[in-house]
Amino acid sequence: MSSIVNGFTQVQKEEYKKYFDQFDQGQKNYLTNDEMNNLLEYLGLSTYRELFNNFDMITYNNYLSILQKKIERQKLEEEIIKAFEFFDKDKKGYFEIDFFKSLMLSLKEKLTIEEVNEMIKEADPCSLGYIKYKEFVKFVLNTK
Repeated sequence: MSSIVNGFTQVQKEEYKKYFDQFDQGQKNYLTNDEMNNLLEYLGLSTYRELFNNFDMITYNNYLSILQKKIERQKLEEEIIKAFEFFDKDKKGYFEIDFFKSLMLSLKEKLTIEEVNEMIKEADPCSLGYIKYKEFVKFVLNTK
């Protein structure tokens, strides 16, 4: 049985290390931004590029840590969307503003009406009268 360390199993960590080392030209124990972009492309993770743009060089530990945060955020996003889908009985993908407001006000973590109104203003800037909850979740998680 493989143990989980920092959110990855030992097997996963070894696999990521193998790929990291393959793209580490000169075996310098870090990747340049170009090398990291090539690695992410190879792994099918090119959408993660922006996570590494602020680094001139990326160590293996930085690489694992950033990937772990991204994976955790994706899991959280999926969980929240599933919770919204539970309330979307007609599977429309959106909620009317009044229903969304009552839903937000009934959460265990109490929000004020002002906080909910601010969320609605940001989630429905054109005042269309509904909120697409998948877009809303992505927006909220990307602004944190």
